Amino acid sequence: MKLHHVALHTRDTNRAIAFYQKFGAEIIDQTVTYIANHPGEFWRLTLLRVADDFVIELKEPSFSDRMLLSDDGYFNHICIQVDDVEKMIRRLRAQGVNTFIPPVLRKHEIYSPGGIKNTFLRGPDGEQIELIEYVP
Repeated sequence: MKLHHVALHTRDTNRAIAFYQKFGAEIIDQTVTYIANHPGEFWRLTLLRVADDFVIELKEPSFSDRMLLSDDGYFNHICIQVDDVEKMIRRLRAQGVNTFIPPVLRKHEIYSPGGIKNTFLRGPDGEQIELIEYVP
């Protein structure tokens, strides 16, 4: 088994697509899914490939009063592994993304002998995104 995708609610699919394209994401599918027993209500779904095995599903509802996660679920953050955290920060800042905390080197030998370097930022709908670099 492997992780297939992470689903994120968004209020504006186009804005979210533009944001994740700053990471190099590409659209692999877009569709509309209608909701049984709720005539006229639907989800606009977009699948973005961020990396070979990492897909983000953007879910924009036609009913803005239900932006909360369904089924009492709770979402904390997504993590994108990069080769160089500092380089990715520079790339994103050049594109207007400025919501970073300073990168921190942490000893997590379970991931890499030298630990990890990570930082967090916010996506367009307030979602937390972690950038992580394995340090040899």
